[in-house]
Amino acid sequence: MTTAMHTTHRLNRLLGGIGLLALLSDPGCLGGASQVQQTANPHDRIIRMDDMTGAYWVTFGSHGNGTDQFSSPYAITTDSAGKIYVIDGSRLVRMDDMFGKNWTTFGDLGDGPRGLHFPTGIVVDAAGTIYVTDADRSGIVRMDDITGKNWTTFGSRGTGPGQFLLPMAIALDAAGRIYVADSAGSRIVRMDDMSGKNWTTFGSAGGGINQFNKPWDLAVDHDGKIYVVDQGNGRIVRMDDMTGTNWITYGSYGNGLGQFLNPTDIAVDAAGKIYVVDDDRLVRFDDMTGAHWTAFGSKGNGPTQFSTLEDVAVDAAGRIYLVDSAD
Repeated sequence: MTTAMHTTHRLNRLLGGIGLLALLSDPGCLGGASQVQQTANPHDRIIRMDDMTGAYWVTFGSHGNGTDQFSSPYAITTDSAGKIYVIDGSRLVRMDDMFGKNWTTFGDLGDGPRGLHFPTGIVVDAAGTIYVTDADRSGIVRMDDITGKNWTTFGSRGTGPGQFLLPMAIALDAAGRIYVADSAGSRIVRMDDMSGKNWTTFGSAGGGINQFNKPWDLAVDHDGKIYVVDQGNGRIVRMDDMTGTNWITYGSYGNGLGQFLNPTDIAVDAAGKIYVVDDDRLVRFDDMTGAHWTAFGSKGNGPTQFSTLEDVAVDAAGRIYLVDSAD
């Protein structure tokens, strides 16, 4: 499989082949020391490491649908208490630590209060409230906790206010405002709350200033700056606000220094360092100049290797969490 087809292949696998390739091509069709904990099957797992050297590399999970297993892990985040949340197919998984303590699942494929068609992005606020993008339902879901308490949905399919074409990722700022990467809409969206109050959009299709080609993920730092993975343009974008103030881009296509083959996911740590999932490697750099560019990982199933690297998160202690799926 070529790197250009990797993401579409992955999404079609999760969606059951409902024609996402056509959607992305034509959005209008919608209307230190190392401690290794290895499992018997190295695929469909999550990974934690202390830093970009792979120190204290720890893995958890194997392929399956039971306890301590993942069938299609796709996204990961942590909360203020250090609990780990993983999107796995049409369900959410939460555990206390990398040993799977208090493993809890929520959700199923359906249209009811527990129904998650194709969850793609997840974020948890300081109060433990969970927000999820459901790409196939063209909306977002909010719940108070992993039991689904106070389940609330927002959004429908379209390009108008309160509508999304393909919401792929979600983030929150310090004020609790919600940001969504609407990939097929070539835009990002911000709203104050789950009522859609102060709905604001930014971006259009293209490769120039204030334009995106499949914005796939986004993050907001402690200063409120917005970072976007502009996948189709092979670059990272940063701007100060939803007007595009101080728009700056970094990256180009390639596998060298300052280049990306297939950027898909992003995280920003407390120090402002930027982490990007790029094909089968993780890249970190200090700022939007690319200072101290560091790449980690290669294709494989062993320590410091990835089968299919999907997502990255960084906790308050600076530890790095990754999703490695079996494609």
